[in-house]
Amino acid sequence: MRKFRTFFWFLTVVLTLSLISSAAFAKKPKKKDDDQGKSEIEETLKDATSKVQGVDERSAEEKAASEADRKKALEGLGKAPIAQQQDDELGDVNPEEVDERLKEIESKNKKLVEKFEQLLQKDPTNAKAAEWMFRIAEYKWEMASYRNLRDMREWGKQLESLEELGTPAEEWPEAPNADYSESIEYYKKIVASHASYERLDEVLFKLGDGLIRAGEAKEGVGYLHRLKEVYKDSIYLDRVYLSLGEYYFENHNVGTAEAAYETIVTQYPDSKIFNYAQYKLAWTYFNSGDEEGFTKAIETFKKVVETLDARYAEYMDANGKIDENKLPVGEVSFRNQAINDLIVAYAESEAGWQPARDYFEKKLTPERLRSKMEKFAELMGEKGQFGDRVDIYRWLMSEDPMHGRIPEYAVRIIDSHFNDNHLELIETTTREFIDTFDPNGKWMLVNKDNVREAEQAKTFAEDKLYSLAATYLLEATKAVDREDNAEADKLFLQSRKDHETFLRRYPESQYAYDMNFYYAYILDENSDRRLSQLKKDVKNAEQFRRDAADQVLPDLIAAAEQYQKVIELKDNVPEDGEDHTRVSANRQVFVYANVLATVDPEWSLEASGDAKYFRAETKDSEKLEEIPLTDQENAFVRSAGQYSALFPTHEDTPGFLWRSAEIYRSRYHYNEAAQRFDELVTNFPKHEYAGQAVGSMFALYNKAENWPKIEYWAEWLITQGNFKVYEKAELEDAVGYSIGQQSEDLYEAKSYRESAEKLYTLKKRFPDRENLIAPAVFSTANIYRDGKMVAEAIDKYEEFRATYPKRPEAPISTFEAATLYAQKTDFEKAAEMFELVPDEVASIESEKAALAASGDKKVKAKKGEKKVEKKVEKKADDQEGEGVDLKKANQTNAFVALFNAVQIREGLEQYDLAVADARRYLTLNPDKKGDVYKYEGGYLRPNAHPKDAEKLSDASLLVSQEGTVFHLAEIYIKAKRYDEAIAQFTTYLEQYPENKSVNIYAHLEIAKAMQGGNQKGWQRSQEKEFAKIEKIIPTMTPEELEPSLTLIAEMRFMMAERLYDDFKAIQLEFPVRVLRKRIPEKAAALATAETAFRAVTELKVARWSAAASFLIGEMAIDFRDALRALPIPDELQGDQDAQDEYTAWLEDELIYPAEDQAIKGFEFALNLAHQLKVYNRWSRQSAARMSELVPTSFPVTNEKGVATEHSSNMVLEGKFVLGAAARGQKDVVPAELPKEDGAAQEPVDESPEASPGAS
Repeated sequence: MRKFRTFFWFLTVVLTLSLISSAAFAKKPKKKDDDQGKSEIEETLKDATSKVQGVDERSAEEKAASEADRKKALEGLGKAPIAQQQDDELGDVNPEEVDERLKEIESKNKKLVEKFEQLLQKDPTNAKAAEWMFRIAEYKWEMASYRNLRDMREWGKQLESLEELGTPAEEWPEAPNADYSESIEYYKKIVASHASYERLDEVLFKLGDGLIRAGEAKEGVGYLHRLKEVYKDSIYLDRVYLSLGEYYFENHNVGTAEAAYETIVTQYPDSKIFNYAQYKLAWTYFNSGDEEGFTKAIETFKKVVETLDARYAEYMDANGKIDENKLPVGEVSFRNQAINDLIVAYAESEAGWQPARDYFEKKLTPERLRSKMEKFAELMGEKGQFGDRVDIYRWLMSEDPMHGRIPEYAVRIIDSHFNDNHLELIETTTREFIDTFDPNGKWMLVNKDNVREAEQAKTFAEDKLYSLAATYLLEATKAVDREDNAEADKLFLQSRKDHETFLRRYPESQYAYDMNFYYAYILDENSDRRLSQLKKDVKNAEQFRRDAADQVLPDLIAAAEQYQKVIELKDNVPEDGEDHTRVSANRQVFVYANVLATVDPEWSLEASGDAKYFRAETKDSEKLEEIPLTDQENAFVRSAGQYSALFPTHEDTPGFLWRSAEIYRSRYHYNEAAQRFDELVTNFPKHEYAGQAVGSMFALYNKAENWPKIEYWAEWLITQGNFKVYEKAELEDAVGYSIGQQSEDLYEAKSYRESAEKLYTLKKRFPDRENLIAPAVFSTANIYRDGKMVAEAIDKYEEFRATYPKRPEAPISTFEAATLYAQKTDFEKAAEMFELVPDEVASIESEKAALAASGDKKVKAKKGEKKVEKKVEKKADDQEGEGVDLKKANQTNAFVALFNAVQIREGLEQYDLAVADARRYLTLNPDKKGDVYKYEGGYLRPNAHPKDAEKLSDASLLVSQEGTVFHLAEIYIKAKRYDEAIAQFTTYLEQYPENKSVNIYAHLEIAKAMQGGNQKGWQRSQEKEFAKIEKIIPTMTPEELEPSLTLIAEMRFMMAERLYDDFKAIQLEFPVRVLRKRIPEKAAALATAETAFRAVTELKVARWSAAASFLIGEMAIDFRDALRALPIPDELQGDQDAQDEYTAWLEDELIYPAEDQAIKGFEFALNLAHQLKVYNRWSRQSAARMSELVPTSFPVTNEKGVATEHSSNMVLEGKFVLGAAARGQKDVVPAELPKEDGAAQEPVDESPEASPGAS
């Protein structure tokens, strides 16, 4: 059970009241001595003193627990002897066997009783009648005894249940008695009618003893005396004296009982009941009530023990101690009871406990000795001899300082000091045991596995240390109240030590939460008192700071940290405990206020909250660079912030927020100061501080450029109609400006959707201000575009075009929408939109010119409006590139748009439209001012913007007049409009003769177009173009020649192909006359073509070398196959020998040599392919041929890499497919120009080293 709850409840209430008082600001009265409400703690603690249980007091519960503990320890130590032993005839019967034995006896005896009763009924005067009646009585006696044993067993179980239910002992039922009435009747009949019965002495004994047990003692005693007087030699005399002694003992006739017991002891030393009689004799001595009797009782009880020990000497160890575990059950109990009764006798004797201990040490094992001495100690307590009780427990502790029962001894020793009213010993003894049970002490380490004992010790130490700490804390507050500072310091010091010890030893205790709180309070109170004293005593500021830092500051910091621990335990408040979170958070603020006071003795929390000293932040005041807060200031604002976060609506919060704001403002931390004013105004709009804080808050947010807050509070001021500092128009402009800034911040954070949605809200807020809304809508579209939200971006661009078609951003919107349509693969729509851009640009330019000519001017903007509009316009510009001029962007976009339209139409194979767009571009760009370069920041046209000329060094040509003239010819080629293609290439050659590499390409394309168009005499015309190329080649430098080698190789391959065709055209056929002529002709043609093809391979251009080397081998195969195809000459018909000779000659002389030549050619082709790392259809075919001709050497026809083809194109210029004049490089896709078509272009270079324009 938790101690001192009342005290801590009061203390919590007191702290709460004190802190409410401490929070008194400008309008609350000042407490005495500026103590921030500490006096209220003192007053409340005085009221609580009488209700707090100190360490030297015991609760009613503790007293009751002590009494119950003592009663339990005294079990077995009665002032009466044990009950009479069972009859011998029952022997040692196991209670569990009673039912079985009873059943057996009843079954057997019932038959015997019936038998003898029948005999008596037939012949009641028979000489054996007495014997028959005796037998019947005995059988019934035996059955009654066993029934009684059964009833006693059930009675015992009933008592156990009643005890568990807590039923008082006085309400328990009486023990059942054996019913011998039937036996007694038969005994009486024997005595009455058979005086000469030989066993009459036994009958008299049974009758007398039975009557006594049945409650008819007087009659029973008479029969026993008759037996004693008549039968002097009866074997039952010892039992007679025992029954008489028991009767007189129960009736308190001590002398007569003593005489009966002494008769047995002196006259019947061999009786089975000798030791029991000796035991009862000792009790008669004890009951005499004098010292002599006690002494004789002690000696007689010892004789009982000695008799048993002598009887069972065989079970005695080397130290003379009986092993009780080997004794019969009844004897163990008897010996144990005798020793218990010795304790009772020694307790009454003047000899004291030491002789008993000495005797027990000889007779008992150490643990049995400890148990008996514990009983002795508790009996001493029962008798009020608490000094002896303490001495016994101290002796037990000295015997084994690490014993597990020491926690119980601690409780009993302290209980003894309570009962003896030794108050001076209570605390010292309590602290002794608190230290004994230190969790890290030796006792705890030894007993760590004894869970119950260790927990008992821990509970004791926790409870007592908690009680001590509370007691000293209360007394310390009383001393403060009576202004006894010396005593208060002493008491606070002790309480502090106790709290520190407790928290160090029991950090997880159920009391730890409270202890942490009160430890913080002690540190707080001590430092506060010392600081107040310093203020009084030390007037020199510098000396004050030194002394405060040395004497006060450490405890202040410790108090604040301790309060923080309590705050952080807010989720672990005990279920039935007080929550100290708010009080701790509140007090911590005051502690840090005291920390500030250690630096500036003139500073006080109360004065700093006086509104009359407040100076509002003006909107036009200078914005200064922030100064770091001091450590003390940081600690204060952090603590105040924590309080306001935990308790945002508490009455102390406004003051804390106000002071924090002022500290931040004094150091020019505008945003932090504004946030504190913000919280104050939000949560306490009616507070006196709120009215003064709101204007300063807005000015501070403005200086801090906190755009969301500016937007919110500008709206709020407009709603409230508060235009004291700012006019309505200024506030509206502030809303727009802040929205633009927030959108920009979100954009920089890549939160594109949020950025766009935020900016678009301007349309709803300012529906009548086009100059603000239009740039916002345009910028919203740009943000969606940059965020890859294509559908949303298109929607906003389309909205802008529809709503503001005459604004300069409209063509850009069209351009961007077109770009996005292309990204969506809606190329038709994209092309259509790109084609609109030039007309839109021209329309806007003409309208501007018309307006300028008419002198029309725009309406002057409202005050502040220009700033907001410029900001949003700048935002739109920034989406397109820093400082972009919309006019320049539009003009550039017009050219780029047509260029993109050309690419799309061409890609869609809409060649007529592509041609139209290309011609339109050339029309718009007659003087090359429409040439556009692409660089990292966007696009530029150097001739139109000289200031951008320096950027050209890092730019690449995107679209130009020259490139478009050339590309238009390529489009004609794709459209198979060969005549127009030839004319266009010719135009290019006339206009741009200086680019020799491109001229070679143009001549080659003209040559292919002539072939493709199948013009009349195209062969001669083609040869002329080839001749022009050959004429250019010698004029080129190696550097110029290098990128043109592929084109030259292609040209020469085409020339060699013409020779190849001539070779193929020569057919070998009979008659022999013709054959003799054709073979040399075909061989000569083969040699000529091979020379031409080898010239191609010498250029080392991979793709064409592979093609040429393959065709060299292919010509040999062709020659071979032509020879094989020749028919048998007519003159050899019918002559098989001649035919065989002819065939052999043909194979040996012509076919095999041709095949060998083919193998060499294909082998050369493959070697060259590997050497040049070219893998295309030509090298693949060479491998296939080798596999056919020499399969053992070339078994695989799908050599790795053979199947893939790559082109190696010369790039005339990079091409931009989709983009805008003011965008970054996001959508630049380099085109592959020029593209190579025609039959001769199938060879493809896959060489890793291949680069555009080079092999």
